[in-house]
Amino acid sequence: MPPACLQSPVGLALLAEAKRLSTSPDIRLILADWLEEQGESEVAALMRLSLSSRAWMPFPQSVQTRWTPFNICRSGWLGIQITRGVVYLPHTPWLSALRICGKLELPQLEQIAEIGEATQLLFLACETSGLADDGLQRLGQLESLSYLDGLDITDNGITDRGIERWLASPTRPRLTEWVLCRNLLTGAAARLIAHSPLADHLIRLDFKDNALGASGAVALTRSPRLQRLEWLRLSNNAIGDVGAIAFSVSSYLPRLRELYLRDNGLRQIGMSVLERLRNRGVRVDS
Repeated sequence: MPPACLQSPVGLALLAEAKRLSTSPDIRLILADWLEEQGESEVAALMRLSLSSRAWMPFPQSVQTRWTPFNICRSGWLGIQITRGVVYLPHTPWLSALRICGKLELPQLEQIAEIGEATQLLFLACETSGLADDGLQRLGQLESLSYLDGLDITDNGITDRGIERWLASPTRPRLTEWVLCRNLLTGAAARLIAHSPLADHLIRLDFKDNALGASGAVALTRSPRLQRLEWLRLSNNAIGDVGAIAFSVSSYLPRLRELYLRDNGLRQIGMSVLERLRNRGVRVDS
């Protein structure tokens, strides 16, 4: 049973405001401070750490039993990680992040929809869940997930066609963070995303371990819509020197601050041109 402070009108009001201003971290930090004042210093520290690292942070053993079913944090949000499909989850607004690791059947997406509507879910991860293109399309059709800020669909066999279907859905959420690692994406997917209305909102985009190639990198660097993008990972995408050069000469991506390009077959010329980005204050990991 989670601690009684989660029923506090003050805490619920802070949470509602944090969700209303979900792209701003300030209210989440205030929420963490409030939890610390309630004697929940370990969870408060975890919320702050997950907000700064943008990583999933498991609850320490010392609080897990008392906070059940909450067991994880992501981006400053309290969440639950499950490994065997969707089981019963509490319909509480404090459930803001959900991480599903393992096979997910299409009928179970309806359960996710119910949870999303009841809790205003903000971050959803379906990792190695066997979604494929049909599952991704169904996710995009669930109006109850319209609150989502972040979506992680790592290792789901998603192809360019799946991305096209997702972007075509009028009910898909306006994501600020999209994790697409270890799928079957090519440069076509990058072009679709870069020139879609979704790109207007993206702050973080992760394509690690796909096959975007130079054409995908070029598409991203020539997009006038990625004005808010701050963090981009293209590690292991075979972008080559052409892709690196495209980033170095791009006049777009004005807010880009972190770029990850490891394992892309860059030669000396590709490595050298990236210094231009570093000189502009971009942290480049190559």
